[in-house]
Amino acid sequence: MKKWKRMLAVSAITGSLLFSSSLASAKSFRDLSNDHWAQHEINYLVDEQIISGYPDGAFYPNQTITKAQAAIMLARALELKGSKNINFNDVPTSHSAYKDISVVVEAGIFPTTKEFKPNELVTRELMAELLVNAFKLEGTGAYAFKDVPKTAGSYKAISILAENDITVGSGDGAFKPKELVTRAQFSVFMARALNSDFLPNQYNIPMNVNPIVKLFDYALKNPEGIDTLFKTTPTLDMKAMSQSIKNIEVTELKEIARLNGITEFSVKLNVQLNEHQQNFLKEGENQLYFLVAKTGYMDFKIVSIYQKPHLGSVKTSMKTM
Repeated sequence: MKKWKRMLAVSAITGSLLFSSSLASAKSFRDLSNDHWAQHEINYLVDEQIISGYPDGAFYPNQTITKAQAAIMLARALELKGSKNINFNDVPTSHSAYKDISVVVEAGIFPTTKEFKPNELVTRELMAELLVNAFKLEGTGAYAFKDVPKTAGSYKAISILAENDITVGSGDGAFKPKELVTRAQFSVFMARALNSDFLPNQYNIPMNVNPIVKLFDYALKNPEGIDTLFKTTPTLDMKAMSQSIKNIEVTELKEIARLNGITEFSVKLNVQLNEHQQNFLKEGENQLYFLVAKTGYMDFKIVSIYQKPHLGSVKTSMKTM
């Protein structure tokens, strides 16, 4: 399914896609700050039309998620279409989530039971079972947490979730299977299952947090914010460069190398310049090379920009990084 595919971090993208990325299109929720720990995953799910928040403009990230809400998100993420109606004693066909509940049960994500209990809250162990069933995750079942005995019914699903790097537990060797899951937490787990760029141990850079994407967006919309994208003070006069751009179209953004915590991108773009002077970009076709460093979870900074490749001649292994 198309939503299972990774975002275009290593493939060609058009300028129109670049400037309509989630940087500009993600919905703003009145209760979700720009530095919220789950903002990137939530924005990704908004862009994928998996979540939309509440009519009052809030997301309520700390509110616990119900089975009905989880069913809706899973049905949308997997684009499920049901072929039959399933009868529940506690979910009438008039229920707002009936169709979503029906299709996820038919798909085997939730068990077939007479009572669905739509308002029941989702625990971490149930979340593990749902994601393993929904995304058909596989594993050996050998990953153990100190508070999940092998005799537990959810042991295998929790182990598989950890083997797929979607969860790392609580940091003290525990999983806390009975703990309730918030809407923000479920969004993070869902984003990780859908898009490997969001896995906590991954080197990949989702397009909506890629500083190169933001750079060209700022060049036209918010040049004052450009310096915030750099790890150190840029050697180029980025504001002058921004002021000289009349129009810009990115035709390709491609990851070409990795080395010691640094990713190199090759960027091709067509530029129209105005009368402002600068010595870096030329009129017409340009090709630039960016070094990008990961400075935190879902936090990346531009190290430098050159007109020639930095790491392109270095042989790097994607598997050993």
